[in-house]
Amino acid sequence: MAELLAPAGNWECAVTAFESGADAVYAGLSRFNARERNRNFTYEEMSRLSRYTKDNGKKFYVTMNTLIKDSEIGDLVDELESLSRLEPDALIIQDLGVLKICRDYFPEFRLHASTQMGIHNSAGLRMAARLGISRVILERQLLLSEIAGMAENRPTELEVFIHGALCCSLSGMCHFSSVQGGYSGNRGKCKQPCRRLYRNEAGEMRPFFSPDDLQGVPLIHEFKKLGIESFKIEGRLKRADYVRQTVTAYRMLLDGDASDKKLRDEAERILKGGAVRPSGIGFYSRGSRTSLLGKPSVQAGEAAAEALSVVGNRWKARALTEIRRGDKLRLPESTGSGIVTLTRIECDGRSVAFVPVRRTFTFTVGSAEKDNGMSFRSSVKGLLYRVGSQIGKSAEALERMKRFDERKAIPLTAVLTADGLRVSVTGHPETEKLFSYCAEPARTAAVSAGDLEMLLAHCGGNDWKAGTVTASVSGNFFVPVSVRKQWRRELEALWTDPPVREKPRRVTVTADAAAFGRVRKEDHLVTVFGDSRTPDGSPALRSDPLDDITVETDEAVLPFFVTEPDISGFQERIDKAAAGGIRRFRLTSFFQLAFRYPADAVLTAAHPLPAVNAFAARLLTEEGCRRIQIWPELGDDEAAGAAAAFGCACERIVSGAFPVLVTRASVAPGDYVSEDKTTGGWWRWSVVYDSSSDAALLYPNAVLAGVPVPGCGRYFAAMSFGKKNHVSFPCMS
Repeated sequence: MAELLAPAGNWECAVTAFESGADAVYAGLSRFNARERNRNFTYEEMSRLSRYTKDNGKKFYVTMNTLIKDSEIGDLVDELESLSRLEPDALIIQDLGVLKICRDYFPEFRLHASTQMGIHNSAGLRMAARLGISRVILERQLLLSEIAGMAENRPTELEVFIHGALCCSLSGMCHFSSVQGGYSGNRGKCKQPCRRLYRNEAGEMRPFFSPDDLQGVPLIHEFKKLGIESFKIEGRLKRADYVRQTVTAYRMLLDGDASDKKLRDEAERILKGGAVRPSGIGFYSRGSRTSLLGKPSVQAGEAAAEALSVVGNRWKARALTEIRRGDKLRLPESTGSGIVTLTRIECDGRSVAFVPVRRTFTFTVGSAEKDNGMSFRSSVKGLLYRVGSQIGKSAEALERMKRFDERKAIPLTAVLTADGLRVSVTGHPETEKLFSYCAEPARTAAVSAGDLEMLLAHCGGNDWKAGTVTASVSGNFFVPVSVRKQWRRELEALWTDPPVREKPRRVTVTADAAAFGRVRKEDHLVTVFGDSRTPDGSPALRSDPLDDITVETDEAVLPFFVTEPDISGFQERIDKAAAGGIRRFRLTSFFQLAFRYPADAVLTAAHPLPAVNAFAARLLTEEGCRRIQIWPELGDDEAAGAAAAFGCACERIVSGAFPVLVTRASVAPGDYVSEDKTTGGWWRWSVVYDSSSDAALLYPNAVLAGVPVPGCGRYFAAMSFGKKNHVSFPCMS
């Protein structure tokens, strides 16, 4: 059965999601997740969430979906060590280094590939499965037809977004916030510059890069036919009332016939009860993409009441739907607009908790709302729109939720023979203990392996509990229940403390990271995109797009985005380049690791394929890459540290232009400007259309420059647009 996955920015949202019908929630701790602006969960709250889900047959996924610096690896491992005790149902990850760390040192975690990994075709799915990922959260800018192609014979589970705010850029490829504001979206700190106003060449001022929200009601029937495993609602920054509305609406569609118009209409009615931007089906159709960007934000909502009059700050209205205390109403624009929370409502001269349909009621707009710029008249006309409501989970109720049993789970092996029961920690035969007993042949009630597994499943000591129990019986024996229980008591008395104390995984991980750096190879290659000389005229290797190679080309740059219909011919394109003598290939996307290259080829993993830490570099080298381009958001000192830590040949982008935003939505090519809030100056941008990816690319109207790192190759990116001024790429905060 398909899973309905809801956002949980806090405890209240998590409990509301489950009570409204969600099967699972995704939540983050204070670090290493893509919503670090949110309050997020404390460890204690996450422990309670784990207990709640296991007691109620639900699931929770922990978001660790940001890029991690080498300096943070130790803290990351400590957090993974703690999380392993809470037994989350999966980790949602972006960083290839986190993938390697989890796969090699934390095999107990189930891994989901974040949409930030940008997996957008079946080759990416194959690569994800090969590396141990069980579910892929698909890129949000795919067509429904492209997803249908990927769903056939898929090697992993698929998760799709069905509701919520959208990013303008392809996932994992946005540096807009980093360049314009110094805060990286790949680190959970996006300042959303796409929502700002920009002026185009015609002098028009609009939020040209701001997308409508996604409202996927019309898509649910099609997704269900494809057998999509998980339907995801975006919104960890949203309140509990948003979670209740969205989960209620989509639960109805997943449980019922989503092709039924009446059911869809009812779901859409429920979804209108929130404060949202204009909405549609996002990137899922070519038609919807053409009008997706550039609309000003407006407060929508459900028409809940008709304003009748106002005296001072006291309003009179007629209910069009049931009105409840705690509802948030948007006042008519004729009054200056604004949103008011109904803390007290009166009907027939008395205070009430709710007002029936068609009844007249009054409410008071307090001084706080007045201070927000609202002005009032004695007579008003217009509708009051409900844009939210209070859920009101009390702090005391949440506090009563029990914590999860956080003792370390230890796998046990148990074998019953004629002379008794032997128990050991799985993989540690030196811990074996024999509980002697002269077992008699069974006439009827023979002890089974399942009986032994049930016996040991709940045993434990001070800081350990039974994990997976593997049991076997060598014979056909009768053992009284009283004897079996005595075995368990003796085992717990013997192993009060953990029978095996493993070295903290942080020690092992940091030691391995240090070993990587001791074998680093220097690299002095200079490569230029589209030219065989550097800007100062020095000779260099020439790097050209895969489909535009010439006799002067030294290296083929693989396209970062290849749609599902085109992926079937991708190997032939590589083979054609190799047949023409190309022995250098620049890999720019995760999916490209799935393909075959000449045995003597030099593969360089390069932007936007992210390599931020030594473990990401190690995974890429294990997959055949011989050179790694250091992630461009790293500052000069961090880049030098990365080059020393990666344990392989490295290069750095030292100058040039590369896109800071890539979108498959329609945006007109040309120049755009926006105000720099810090300096009072102006940022200038250029949009160009890239036919190979069928996408619009946004470039800063300046050359992004980085200091060369000694012993590290240098790369000059595209030098187009006639840019004169140079801007240092900001350090990744």
